Amino acid sequence: MSSEPFQQKSPIKIRLPLPYLTTYFLERTAENAQSFRLRKDDSVQQGKPFPQTLHSDALVFSKIPPAESDKIPDSDNREYARARRSPVWALRWEKQQATLAQTWMFLYTFFTHTFDVEQFRLRLEGPGADEMAKALVLSMVAIDMPKAPEGVQPAPDAGVEVLVLRSTFWQGCASPLGQQPIWLPTWNSANVVPHLEYVMTPTSESTLL
Repeated sequence: MSSEPFQQKSPIKIRLPLPYLTTYFLERTAENAQSFRLRKDDSVQQGKPFPQTLHSDALVFSKIPPAESDKIPDSDNREYARARRSPVWALRWEKQQATLAQTWMFLYTFFTHTFDVEQFRLRLEGPGADEMAKALVLSMVAIDMPKAPEGVQPAPDAGVEVLVLRSTFWQGCASPLGQQPIWLPTWNSANVVPHLEYVMTPTSESTLL
């Protein structure tokens, strides 16, 4: 597995966990472009059909180059600085709003093929972007972008953006099966813990340098 999987020219293959095993490919929208679409491989059916659509031709995932305002020294370990230094990806759609399940599929592809990124900024561009940001935060897979500390010049407004966390993703947050983690498809959480009508904000730990 490459530390820069999105630099390779061939499509990136990803498969859902058991019992589904549905195969998808993340493909470039054009040669040498840093933008991608997910395509479902319908040539092979090896597992159970997934109950939701996890891809759309209308959704484009693009890698955004770092801005000058993001070039903060590594010696600054504050939450805001760590967030600004994080990689930036954009999820774009024009008409039909992206679903949380479709966004999850990209997160699954990203975190499966990158092992050295603990968090990244996800910029949402399209009708209903604010609602999607709220859904990601409520599902606990992301947090709101940290605000600039007092005395620090805020970065220019980049639109609707959240900070996606690897740790909470692999804990099952934003699962396309709702409260049921996709890693445990036969587990009935209602038999284990009472249903909660609220969620707690995920925390992220600081590492002192």
